[in-house]
Amino acid sequence: MALAGVSADVKSLEDPALGYPDISTKVQAVIAWYPPINFLKMDEQWKHIGIDGQKHSTADSFESFLMRKQISQVPQDIFAITQPLFINHLIPCGRGSLSACVVPEVLRTT
Repeated sequence: MALAGVSADVKSLEDPALGYPDISTKVQAVIAWYPPINFLKMDEQWKHIGIDGQKHSTADSFESFLMRKQISQVPQDIFAITQPLFINHLIPCGRGSLSACVVPEVLRTT
């Protein structure tokens, strides 16, 4: 869901066979509380904060199902759907009225 908010009109992520090829894929809003950013790092990040739960890099994980192959075997495809790749000055970001927006820092490091 969060990827839909940062991948507007990216033709390689669209399937015109689904219908309405002339309709823009730009969305008006996405509310995503802590969405995954990089599937390949998720298990490592969970382990770092002390959580030993669901594994994301296994062959039977949701992420591997989404990619149609175990994610560790297709790192180039994972990079293609990594959200920071699509974040740019055209994508508005807001984090609420009491916190600073982090996007400028993300843009400088990608």
